[in-house]
Amino acid sequence: MNLDRRARDGEGSLSESERDELNRLRKKNAEFAMERDVQFELLSRHHLAIREQARRAVAAEPIFIPHERPRQGPSQVTGDCHGDGSASCADQ
Repeated sequence: MNLDRRARDGEGSLSESERDELNRLRKKNAEFAMERDVQFELLSRHHLAIREQARRAVAAEPIFIPHERPRQGPSQVTGDCHGDGSASCADQ
């Protein structure tokens, strides 16, 4: 890094071995940047797929709230108070 700064500031030229090392490091840095971008893209796609699955699951399933208690009283459909098929709720 100091060698690169020296060359930019005009403090002297780099030797051939220093230029080779600098080029090798720049190439390696570019490879790491590409790998990072690919990993980021894969991770983003994975998160999007998980969110889509969750959205579909929520849309397909009824919401269950565990603290809710069953409603007491006659059924809205049958008028059955006891759940045994009797039509009358008079004996309550």
